[in-house]
Amino acid sequence: ASALPLIAIQILYVNLATDGLPAIALSVDPPEPDIMRRPPRPRGQSVFTVPVVRLIILTGIWTFLLGLGVFVWAINSGRSIIEAQALCFVTLILIQFASAFNLRSEKHSLFKIGFLTNRWLLLAIFWECIMLNLVVYLPALQGPFHTFSLGARDWLVAVGLAITLFPVLEIAKLVGRWWGRATS
Repeated sequence: ASALPLIAIQILYVNLATDGLPAIALSVDPPEPDIMRRPPRPRGQSVFTVPVVRLIILTGIWTFLLGLGVFVWAINSGRSIIEAQALCFVTLILIQFASAFNLRSEKHSLFKIGFLTNRWLLLAIFWECIMLNLVVYLPALQGPFHTFSLGARDWLVAVGLAITLFPVLEIAKLVGRWWGRATS
């Protein structure tokens, strides 16, 4: 077994689970509440504005820190490599689900947009959670995916880490709104 936080098939599965149905569901996300009050984007301006790039970078850094952190923590607490990889794997997928909710707007709080406004995203994440549980608990899939049957404590750690993305991005959006008003 490798001492890497994830193996290739886990990386592929993370991409499949998070870039498949949830990404399609985001394409039908309701418009932001103030979309018609905003001026049009200048011709030729990329959708990757400075605030968007900042949120993407922050999300990437936070995801990296949590993923590597949970892997190191699991190893240091006496877990096997496979257990540590499985915990890292599940945590990364849950972080991506959290980011799918929170990155629906570059400036508005998730609490203003709402969790339940995109039923397709809810269904996509629900389906992907079912699939993730199959990968984690089905013995025939545990070997190839380097997973094991997670206990309640493992799920609490993974979910707890994933939801830390909410306050991090909410604070970043708040600072971005404040900074935007201060420089206008």
